[in-house]
Amino acid sequence: MTKNIFIIFVTIFALMVIVKTCLADSSSNALHYLVSEQDSSGKISGFGGESDWAAIAFAADGVDIQTVKNPTTSLKDFLLQNPPAASSSATEWERKILAISAIKDDPENFGGVDYLQNLKTYFDGSQIGDVSLLNDDIFGLLALIASGSVDS
Repeated sequence: MTKNIFIIFVTIFALMVIVKTCLADSSSNALHYLVSEQDSSGKISGFGGESDWAAIAFAADGVDIQTVKNPTTSLKDFLLQNPPAASSSATEWERKILAISAIKDDPENFGGVDYLQNLKTYFDGSQIGDVSLLNDDIFGLLALIASGSVDS
């Protein structure tokens, strides 16, 4: 019985080491891929919004996005220089606030832009953004919570 318990513990420990190694390799591979998609403006290229999501991914892995450069312009430089247009959707402002909060910067003054104030213009007293969408309300709440603007 004791021998079986020992074998079970050793097996569980080995599986934990294997899973941790696989996850670390996957995370590293994903971040390397994102860097490979970075252009000279610092932007992570793709179908839209990748730079914001990439900033969140790098921050989650403890990487300072000022060090993510191709060749000299960083991902943070790109985010600072490319705020949403005034006509952008609520979800674009929300995604940017989530990225800014993830990198531990100030969404009330990021590159001279108050992202939170811009997001608040989409609140009509009962919901955020497009009345036919739910995701802009959900991401709005997540952005406000992440930025520390409301208690969770």
